Amino acid sequence: MYSKYYILLGSVTEFAPLRSLAENIKQEALKASFPVTLLVEFSVQITDAMRYLHSSNIIHRDLATRNILLFINEVGTKTVKISDFGLSRRLLLGENYRSEMKPHLKLPLAWMPVEALTKLTFTKASDVYSFGVTMWEMFSYGCQPWATRSGEEILKAIDKPNFQRLEDQRHARNQFYDMMLKVWSHQPEDRPTFAELHSDLPMTKPLQVRAVSSHVASSPDELTFRTDDIITVIEKSDKSGMWTGVSPLGKVGKFECTKTSAAGGGPGPTSPTREKKGSKAKRAKSGKSKEVKKRCTFPGKLTKHKRKRAKDACGRMWPAVGFNQEMNISVNPLSLSLNPTAG
Repeated sequence: MYSKYYILLGSVTEFAPLRSLAENIKQEALKASFPVTLLVEFSVQITDAMRYLHSSNIIHRDLATRNILLFINEVGTKTVKISDFGLSRRLLLGENYRSEMKPHLKLPLAWMPVEALTKLTFTKASDVYSFGVTMWEMFSYGCQPWATRSGEEILKAIDKPNFQRLEDQRHARNQFYDMMLKVWSHQPEDRPTFAELHSDLPMTKPLQVRAVSSHVASSPDELTFRTDDIITVIEKSDKSGMWTGVSPLGKVGKFECTKTSAAGGGPGPTSPTREKKGSKAKRAKSGKSKEVKKRCTFPGKLTKHKRKRAKDACGRMWPAVGFNQEMNISVNPLSLSLNPTAG
C-alpha cells in the first residue's frame, strides 16, 4: 500500500507554517531538532510519496528540499510532504518525457542527471537521481550542491570520463553515502526504484547510544556531552575504541564508546574483560556461555571475523560547503549556466 499522506496535490495546497525543509535545516539554531535518525525517517517518507507518484506514471522533475514542506502534529511528531508540482508530468507514451527547448527555461540543474542535462529527457530514474541530491542536502544541513560550479561545469564533472559525485557528508554514515552513489549511477537503468529505496532505507537507521557520564572535549575533533545525552553513531573503530558520532546539538566528533550504553537501556558498547583459563569450560557446563557472549558487544576484542566485519562498517568524512539556491537553464543545454533566483 502507498501513503498519500506525504504528497500535496492540487492547485490549493495545505498551509505549511513551518515552511520548507530547506529553510529549517539550514538554521544552525534548529539543527538539534533534526537529528540523523529523523533525516532517515524523512527520507523514508519521501520515497513513500515518490513510489506512489511513479505508480501513477507521474514524474516530479523538481525533487529538492526547497520543495519539501515540514509539518508537526499535536503530539510533536514531524513529517514532510512533497509539494510544487509545476514541472511534474504524466508519462503517457513510453517511459520518458522530453522538455521543449524554450528561452529562459528554468530547471534545477544541480539536481539533474546527465541524460536530463544533455537531452532534456526526464524519466522515473531521473527523479531517483534527484532524490540522491535531496538526501545529500539533508545530511549536509542545507548546503548547495555544486555550489561554486556553473551548469556546464556540473555536466563536465558528472559525465564521462570524470564521473565525479558530490562529496560524502560528515553527518552521513557509509551506508547513506553508498546509497547516494547507487542512485547517482551514470546509466538510468542501474539506479534503484523508489519502491526498492523505501524497502532499503529503514535498514540504514544508525545506532544510538546514551552517555553514562559527562565529557568535555580536550581537542577540536572530540565531542562534548552530558550524562544521558543521546549520541548518534556515524563510525565505529575496532582498534582504538574511539567512535565518531553526532551530539544532540548536531556537532560531529569522536568519543570513547566505553562511556556510553545502549540508548534503549541494557549493556552498551563496553570492552569485554579477558577470561581466565578454564572459565569458558566452566561457563559451558553452567549454561551461561551464550549469555556472556551477548554482553560482549564492543568489537575490539572479539573474533577475527567480527573485527573484520566491524572494520568494514567504518565511514568516511568530508567537509560541507555552500548554501541552497535555485537554478536557471539557458536555451542551449550544452552551454548550461547557473543563475541564482529567489527560491
